[in-house]
Amino acid sequence: MGEKKYRLKNINELEKIKKQKETQQKADLLDLFTTYIYMTNPDYKYNETYLKDMIPSFWNDVSIYTKKLEIREKILKNVQSITISNDIKFQIQIQLDETWELKYNCDTKESIGNWEMRISDAPNLTSVDYEKTYVKCNFTDKHDIYFSDYTVKDNDDDIIEFVVKSINLVKKRMVVE
Repeated sequence: MGEKKYRLKNINELEKIKKQKETQQKADLLDLFTTYIYMTNPDYKYNETYLKDMIPSFWNDVSIYTKKLEIREKILKNVQSITISNDIKFQIQIQLDETWELKYNCDTKESIGNWEMRISDAPNLTSVDYEKTYVKCNFTDKHDIYFSDYTVKDNDDDIIEFVVKSINLVKKRMVVE
């Protein structure tokens, strides 16, 4: 679990990197770092070229991931404003691009009313598309009845509307016992 929190923290730090422009000096430092890894770790003996080829991809991905982090934050802000009665027992898991998750669990006393932000169990950063966002909403009630809904959108407002509608529809279907 510690590794997942560490990775989530690092992915969240990409926003800070985006604010700094890519420069030749930064590209040279990354290039130097890959050479350093190659020279100090025999496991990377055959990967020096591969690592160097990843530098332009890294800068491109920083922009993509930062945009996705902004979407995640907007979704979080909107779902936190949804009132969920303590009498309704269900779990919600909102997954973005098979990488980031927002999770709500009404059954866990420590998290009642709280949303947890986390990295997926098997994050797939290569599934992150710059133009579109894949959103999957999973709902499980206290009887382990499972419902899932998903969409692929390219507009932040449409994504937020989908998530909010999905949660509200499930809330209406839940029976208070």
